[in-house]
Amino acid sequence: MSILPDDAAQVEAELLKAIEWADVVVTTGGVSVGDKDVLVELFERWDGELWFNKIAMRPGSPTSAGRWRGKPLFALSGNPGACYVGFELLVRPYLRAVMGAASPLPAESTAQLGCTYGKGSAYPRYVRGTTYVEDGLLQAVPAGHDKSSIMVSIKDADCLIHLPAGGRGTEKGTQVRILHIGRGTG
Repeated sequence: MSILPDDAAQVEAELLKAIEWADVVVTTGGVSVGDKDVLVELFERWDGELWFNKIAMRPGSPTSAGRWRGKPLFALSGNPGACYVGFELLVRPYLRAVMGAASPLPAESTAQLGCTYGKGSAYPRYVRGTTYVEDGLLQAVPAGHDKSSIMVSIKDADCLIHLPAGGRGTEKGTQVRILHIGRGTG
């Protein structure tokens, strides 16, 4: 679909058209707290079932999802990195599940954090990462500059590094959970 203006009535009309022909609707942007975040206004008055509005994760906390006129609607963040994380954690597993995958969630493993990650968070953080083996141990490091508006690190990422909430960051050598993105477990 085309890019829509920040007009709640027009966005609602276009989404209703999309729901007529699409099996699933995925949007990006308009879900945060700014004046132009029109999906927030739509969710306040729609006749759909809201599954969740906001999610405790970084990046992508303004992500929302629900069912409208019998069709799933995923409203992802407009920041490219946050949108990507939301897609990999929520939309791709949903699509894999409805297509019959036995294990639709991303494959998981553990790795050593290959560098110190100095940014703490009140919520669990999912860092776009790359993996490599060093001295027989799987290592994971950020794929590049970790900011939700940065897109270049998306192309290099082969995992999401899960860092738990709290603290002032995570030290090099810490065992971390990684989610292998772009594929499920079966």
